[in-house]
Amino acid sequence: MRYFHFISSIIFFSFSCDNVGLNNPKVEDTTPPTINIIYPANQAIVDGTINISVYAHDNSAIEKVKIFIDDSIIYDNTLQEYQLNTLIYNIYQHEWDTGKHTDDEYYSITASAMDSSGNYSHANPIQIQIDNHDNIKPEGLFLSPSTGQIVNGNVEIILHGEDNDSIDYLTLYIGGDSIETFSASNLSGNYYHYFWNTLNADEDNLHSIHAVIVDLSGNHNLIGPVNVYVDNHDAPDILPPQGTITNPPSGSVVNDVISIEVNAYDNIGIGNVNFIINGVLANIDSTYPYNYQWNTLEYEEDYDHVINIDIYDESNNMTSLYPITVYVNNMPEMDIIPPSIVIYEPASNQTLSGIVNFSTIATDNDSIHKVEFYKNYSLTYTDSLKFEQNDSLPPYYTYEWNTTEESDDTQFIWY
Repeated sequence: MRYFHFISSIIFFSFSCDNVGLNNPKVEDTTPPTINIIYPANQAIVDGTINISVYAHDNSAIEKVKIFIDDSIIYDNTLQEYQLNTLIYNIYQHEWDTGKHTDDEYYSITASAMDSSGNYSHANPIQIQIDNHDNIKPEGLFLSPSTGQIVNGNVEIILHGEDNDSIDYLTLYIGGDSIETFSASNLSGNYYHYFWNTLNADEDNLHSIHAVIVDLSGNHNLIGPVNVYVDNHDAPDILPPQGTITNPPSGSVVNDVISIEVNAYDNIGIGNVNFIINGVLANIDSTYPYNYQWNTLEYEEDYDHVINIDIYDESNNMTSLYPITVYVNNMPEMDIIPPSIVIYEPASNQTLSGIVNFSTIATDNDSIHKVEFYKNYSLTYTDSLKFEQNDSLPPYYTYEWNTTEESDDTQFIWY
């Protein structure tokens, strides 16, 4: 009987060991990965070849990342042709040649990620527009003379042109004849000046003036025409001068010393331009170009100031331009917008062991001075890597935590 009891004990002990092993089931990973499209921005206008960049992260491991254009797959990190793409900070990139797609159309970009446990996530879609070809016509207008104007003597013809890209040249016509072609190299702020001697034109007659403006892409547009009447015999100068304030823009915020710039023109000639600040004459300029260097530091801070311009021609005809108002602000505003930071690794509620790297993304509208890591409400580490507003990419702030120095089976709060 003693031998029988000894065998029973051994069998019972072996069975108990098997039960201990069965009480440690593997925890199933149900946390989906995080995925965001970080470039290009939503509603961006793109051209040429761009890098579509996707950020993907998971508490375990990313297994598959796909990028789609209008629901058509253009990138799959599991395919051999994409294996050489550089992966930095969990960012997946794909070079997209927009020239192979229809111009001036909108396209939707989406992305998806799958982790090693089969959990899926989809990034919020973005919309972009492709613009590889300039098909926008340049624009222009005559600043002087005006249609219906009676002119005599040496008349200054002034035009202004603008384009979404660059102007190539402008050709001026009088009476259907090409008079002058202005190339982009001899322009001053896209203003075109030509002095027309009306003594060589038919007296007491209407003359048509027009121009053709062409941009670098070959788009062209017609400026005018304006019709003027030439009268050089005993014609008194009764026409007032004209002009525009070209700088600063009305309603703008100014500081330090700024240049107040005026375009002034007349059928005979400009006598002088008066610059008036808040009703007080500040400067008189009788030489082209007409400008005044205004020191805003001498004027009331955080206040609206009114700029008036009076233009006199050589016959003392006068025109007052419509006044503009600017706001003087020489003291910079305080930055009251706090920075934001996200701990993207490790994930919340994750079970950790060994050496753990905390990874964060910090952003701010101005700059980042430092990042502090707190454990259980106590300051543990300070990362003082600076980030300035002009830096191309924000730094990645990290901290290495040795969990072997902590009590096992303990929860910690990190922020």
